[in-house]
Amino acid sequence: MAPPTIEDTTSLVEALAAQLRGDLLIRGDDATKEKFDAQRSRSWNKDLSIRTEPIAFAMVSGVKDVVTAVKFCATHDIPVTVRGKGAHSPWGMAQDSLCIDLSSMDNVRVDPQKKLAYIAAGALGGDVDHETSLYNLITPTGTVSHTGYGGLALGGGMSHASRWLGAAVDNFVELELVQSTGEVIRVNAESDPELFWALRGNGFNFGVVTEIVVQCHDMPNNGMVRGAPIAFPDVKADVTMLDWLKHISSPDRKPDESVQFGCIPTPDGNTASALVPVLIGGTEESRKEYCDNLATFGDGAVARMDTELPYVALQAALDDAFPHQLGYYDKGSFLDFDPKDEDAMKKIVSLTQQAWDDRPEWSLGKEGGAFPFFILCLDVGEGQLQKADPSSTSFSARTGRVWYVLIASWDGKDEEEFETKKAGCQRWVRKWAKQMEQFKIVGGYSNDYVDFRPDSNSEELKFVYPGDSWKRLEALKAKHDPTGMFKATKLPTTDEATKVASMSLATGTVTAEVGQ
Repeated sequence: MAPPTIEDTTSLVEALAAQLRGDLLIRGDDATKEKFDAQRSRSWNKDLSIRTEPIAFAMVSGVKDVVTAVKFCATHDIPVTVRGKGAHSPWGMAQDSLCIDLSSMDNVRVDPQKKLAYIAAGALGGDVDHETSLYNLITPTGTVSHTGYGGLALGGGMSHASRWLGAAVDNFVELELVQSTGEVIRVNAESDPELFWALRGNGFNFGVVTEIVVQCHDMPNNGMVRGAPIAFPDVKADVTMLDWLKHISSPDRKPDESVQFGCIPTPDGNTASALVPVLIGGTEESRKEYCDNLATFGDGAVARMDTELPYVALQAALDDAFPHQLGYYDKGSFLDFDPKDEDAMKKIVSLTQQAWDDRPEWSLGKEGGAFPFFILCLDVGEGQLQKADPSSTSFSARTGRVWYVLIASWDGKDEEEFETKKAGCQRWVRKWAKQMEQFKIVGGYSNDYVDFRPDSNSEELKFVYPGDSWKRLEALKAKHDPTGMFKATKLPTTDEATKVASMSLATGTVTAEVGQ
């Protein structure tokens, strides 16, 4: 389908404006240009704002507006993307599509008796945390409070509490979905088990999810946890990380304790390695003792910021480290290793150290550098994530011990500098993500495996949706979105899906054919 011209689109989409309660901001309309440009630049990732220009933003007021917009786009063969308030919808905008913006649909209602949260799909993770905390309840919402809950959760959804509570999708009870026909349906394990399976890991592809009902869990200690970084010098990053890998490999840990590792920028413009404990259970004394032990790693910490704080405050602690409207590029992999194989752990440490030293000169902490780079390793092994059946959700990353993410950011004084730094960031991330593949399991998180565009190479997605998952998703796509109106994760052809039929969920092994 050829992209509509500005002239054709303006006259066509103007008819939709009269049918919506919310605003319709149309490309090329001088009357709404300022608002249109503001919405285009609202996304977390400046790179996405620069290279995508939707036909229009439908600032919907509720489900009725969503239905109206979907029916209109189906009638006129206009592709659709969806976003909420937050940062975590990688295809929230696409060129020449209509962006259904759910920002005003951010209500979160909690039923404390049933321990359920009814989350409107435009809400942030922080919105969810804020409401559930009133009743000392918790559900996984990510690790940064300005992350859009819908985008994070529908792709799988990792959090500080994933060892205890699993992925966000493991807590789904029901979803409200506007289909490509405009029909509104409720999807759960009884009403449509196959679609419910698909929406828990590939939830962007089959319609507009307008509400997610999730299970909540009792939060001990009135919501108080121990967390925040314990810092170690860069020169001791290798020793610190090796001690950390040994620590998280212990089978004796409690599921409500996790310890993240990172190579991170510091507030004074330098860099450090850090352990970030997230200790939810136990007593204040036992949590302090636990952190005292962590501080002995790597020949000793140089600074301790770990403290008792509300879980909601911990969730917001990283917000300023990921500001809006920088260019961002990242890739993540779920890694596994034999905890008895110290050489494997040393290899992971060595590759991490090499990657950190190899980051571009504009990285904060290097001479003249101004932009934050991160290597973040979430402790997700030996817990609830592994207890779930890998075939129970289309999100299938169940065997990894570490979620390993390389994150680069940049900006530029002009387009040339912006694009030059972008290319350098992409090279760095791709190079070292490739190096870590020797430890990568089969199964993953779609938001981290693709290049933030709906036409991403299917080769990467073979690890995200292994076995017969692609065939199942393709069949569901044909049933629920036969015209491909919803632009999201690229689904494979039948031939491509056949290539990955022999991928093993249990061991992470891949046949030679897949690697070709």
